[in-house]
Amino acid sequence: AERLWGKVAEEARKRQEATKFSKTHQPDRGNNASAAQSNGGANFAPPSSKGKTRDIIAKYFGESGFQLEKEKKIVEAVKAEPERFGNLLEKIDKGEVSVEYAYQMVKRAQKAKEPPPLPDGKFDVIYADPPWEYYLPLRGSPDYPTLSVEEIASMKIPAADDAVLFLWATAPQLDVALQVMRRWGFEYKTNAVWVKPSIGTGYYFRSQHELLLLGVKGNIGVPFEADRPPSVIVADRGKHSEKPDVVYEMIERMYPNRRYLELFARKKREGWAAWGNEIEGKLVQ
Repeated sequence: AERLWGKVAEEARKRQEATKFSKTHQPDRGNNASAAQSNGGANFAPPSSKGKTRDIIAKYFGESGFQLEKEKKIVEAVKAEPERFGNLLEKIDKGEVSVEYAYQMVKRAQKAKEPPPLPDGKFDVIYADPPWEYYLPLRGSPDYPTLSVEEIASMKIPAADDAVLFLWATAPQLDVALQVMRRWGFEYKTNAVWVKPSIGTGYYFRSQHELLLLGVKGNIGVPFEADRPPSVIVADRGKHSEKPDVVYEMIERMYPNRRYLELFARKKREGWAAWGNEIEGKLVQ
């Protein structure tokens, strides 16, 4: 994409020169055949110069004007925020990410609201569904702003000295999710599996489940045996990435009468503090 836009000015200059030449060297209609013959039978008249400059330039690369505009936006984003988008061009060149997906990713990130500050105080139970950043040229890409692993891992989580973390992760992101758990100060213990009623996408397996990782900090203790749920959660899908409400009930039964905090929340729940940029009021305590 960057190389492409490096050629745009030069191609535009050539187009202008070719257009001027065609206007000042128009052969008579009757001499069209002799003019073509004198040029070896070739017709060197430039393509029509009508239309937007963007669309005219795009024709030289066999692309639409809209596609060229998307590539321009990606390059601009990389130059403006290299620490966030710096590897996008490389991934496009390698075929790991499509231009369309990269453009949508940049667009979502630029529309993202500034997140509110994390709540004061300490919480015994942390429930988090991070907006993991994906590089998938397949369908099913997120329709919400995402964060890099470093952005998620560097958050200062307001966890008590003795706390438990419930962290959602997809199978391809398992390794980085475990890294985030450790960076947040929790030790991984076990996981539950949410089995979805419909199948999704994937490079090796077509995904039909997500993982709910459990980590502990300090001496939070284990739930009473009667309050330990099965490790398989069978529930319907909600909106893209929305998790089943039954998980709230499961957590409250495992660790009752605690201070609960949901990170990256999309809605409010009674008895919980909720932090995220998609809920009305942003922070509810």
